[in-house]
Amino acid sequence: MKRYGIVIGDYIAYTLLEPNTAKKIIRQIRMKMESLSEMPQRIKTIDEEPWGSYGIRKIRVKNYYFYFWINEDKQQVQIVAIIYVHRNQELQVGNIIIDK
Repeated sequence: MKRYGIVIGDYIAYTLLEPNTAKKIIRQIRMKMESLSEMPQRIKTIDEEPWGSYGIRKIRVKNYYFYFWINEDKQQVQIVAIIYVHRNQELQVGNIIIDK
């Protein structure tokens, strides 16, 4: 997650020239990701198939959807994609590669 937060933060800070906004969003991303350490199953699987069958779930943090699955064996949440909310989600989800 750290890598994704940096990319999003850098884009907002340096491309959009909004460093204060970048700091706030990174903080919100961290909080949301940390919340997944407790009962990540509370987030339902997505409806799009076949990804829902693979256990892919999504949460929203500001203008981004974070797609993830739960690795039960390792007791970890694996982020598989972060997609800007105004993109075509079905098209973008179609690019997710499931490598369990």
